[in-house]
Amino acid sequence: MPAFGSASAVAPATNGAYGTTMTASLPASTADGDFLIMVAVNTSPESFADPTPASGSNRWNPVDGAVANGDLFMQIWAKVANSEPASYTITQGTTGPHGAVILRYTGADTGGTAGGPIAAQYFNNFNTGAGTAEGAPAAIANVATTDMLLALHAFAPNAAAALSLTTAPSTGGWNSRVAYGPTTQTPNPTTVFQMYLAVLDTLGLSGSVTAPHTGKMGQAGGWGLETLRLPAPGTITPGTITPVGLANQIIATAGTTLPFTTCALGNCVIAAFGNAVTGSTVVPSAVSGGNCSTWTQIGTPLHNATLGNISLWIGRNVNAVGDSPIVATWNGSVSGVGTEIYAKEFSAGYGANTVWTIDTTASKTNTSASTITYPTLVPTGTNELYFGYAVPNSASAASASGTTAGYAYTNMVDQVVWNPAISASTAPTGPISSAAISIAIAGLIKVAQAPGPIESGGLIIPSTQAVMRAALR
Repeated sequence: MPAFGSASAVAPATNGAYGTTMTASLPASTADGDFLIMVAVNTSPESFADPTPASGSNRWNPVDGAVANGDLFMQIWAKVANSEPASYTITQGTTGPHGAVILRYTGADTGGTAGGPIAAQYFNNFNTGAGTAEGAPAAIANVATTDMLLALHAFAPNAAAALSLTTAPSTGGWNSRVAYGPTTQTPNPTTVFQMYLAVLDTLGLSGSVTAPHTGKMGQAGGWGLETLRLPAPGTITPGTITPVGLANQIIATAGTTLPFTTCALGNCVIAAFGNAVTGSTVVPSAVSGGNCSTWTQIGTPLHNATLGNISLWIGRNVNAVGDSPIVATWNGSVSGVGTEIYAKEFSAGYGANTVWTIDTTASKTNTSASTITYPTLVPTGTNELYFGYAVPNSASAASASGTTAGYAYTNMVDQVVWNPAISASTAPTGPISSAAISIAIAGLIKVAQAPGPIESGGLIIPSTQAVMRAALR
């Protein structure tokens, strides 16, 4: 089962000597096959470039990232150790306070059924108000006692003042692995914002688990809380849809290709595509890659004259494990236009004999509101996967209040939600930073196990033929 190994941290620089790069060392005693997680935080706030190596089979894979109220950016990557260098370079666009930590775990599923971190990923980011505690993240569902759970906490004030962390995140029985930044920090120079980063983990819990969330700042600011689950090998219950591996996203001008790494045979990949073409419906006419046998559009794309275009696709039956970029062929020009591609892999534990079916789909255009309302969908079966993608006319920012129980929310620029256990009518909601119009699209996905071949008399006979043969005896 997973176990904490070691950690290395790059504490925030002092005396204003921040620069644009930092060097993070490989955790002590790292061996090939260990699972590595890197967390980087800055207060610029702006995204980091992927750490070195940023490409190839040994690259760091993005997990999640989000801006917190303009004060804080947390970004996460993960990889399986394989002939690792002694250190890694992490780069941001401008100078400013930043820090990072690399965590090493042994015994996690780094391939096979689960394929890395099963993430109940949820980034809370909004103005907390003076003295207000961080809110509760979405609960991690279906936790097994052999799962390692991680809670990643970050805090930063929203004014040129010292960070006053009046209450550090309570361990609540969890283990404190990293905590840097004193509870009261003095900025130097005075215009520099400060930060605090803490990592907790635990093993042995089960059922639905909510990470400790007791941190408080003495002033308004941004905070983030991300929760991850590292399973032991082979712990997915067959028939239970489970998010696996590492989500990935690319935001680019005229983007067409998303680097992606698949985990196990028979899985599906859900991909969301968006662009800012407002004058016409420009969506993928075809999708390929991601080690998927086939790609199918989920429902009908949605066009909005203000927000552009959004669509969903499903890649069925992953037929190989490893790197395979997802490529979109747009049906019109996206030259000079912002595009977005996001993808997430799901498993049902059936392996290559998995059958993924689109149950029902819908889209929705919302009038101006501080909450995105996703389409109402009614499943025809039980324990189906709801996957939704939304674009608001403002910077997206998830918060702990107003979200729908059981749903994981990922906010990078726009918003993605999913829940793999839908058995009744559902319409999730996700708050945004300010009132705005929004568009959303969603689908319900069913899963089943295909009849496998039956061995009879030394021959492999398709199951239908085997039944006929038995009837003739």
